[in-house]
Amino acid sequence: MNQEINKTEDLNTLVQEFETKSVNDEMFKTQNKEPENKKLTGKIIKYSGKLIKNEKEANYIILLFVILTFALSIFIFLDGQTPKQKAIITNPELHRKIQEQLLLKRSIVNK
Repeated sequence: MNQEINKTEDLNTLVQEFETKSVNDEMFKTQNKEPENKKLTGKIIKYSGKLIKNEKEANYIILLFVILTFALSIFIFLDGQTPKQKAIITNPELHRKIQEQLLLKRSIVNK
C-alpha cells in the first residue's frame, strides 16, 4: 500500500513538473515568435536601403504594388483598347466609304 501511495505521489509530481515546463515553453514560444504578417514588411524595410523606415510605410508600398498589379492586369486583359477600336469591317465597299469620310473630315479640320 505504501508503494502505491509513493507511485501516486511520484506521478502527481511528474505531472506538475510537466505542466510547469509546458507552460514555460508556451510562454517562451509566444514571446519569441514573430507574427507572420511582419515577415514581408520586415524584408521590404531591410532591402529598401533605409528608404522605408517603418512598418506603416512598408504596408503602403505593399498596397501600392497590389493596386499597380491590378491596374496592369486589367490593361493587359483588355489589350489597351476600347470595344469601338476592335471593330472589324469586312465589307470592302463600306470600308472605302469610311476612309473617304475620314479623309474629308481631316481635310476640313486642316483648313
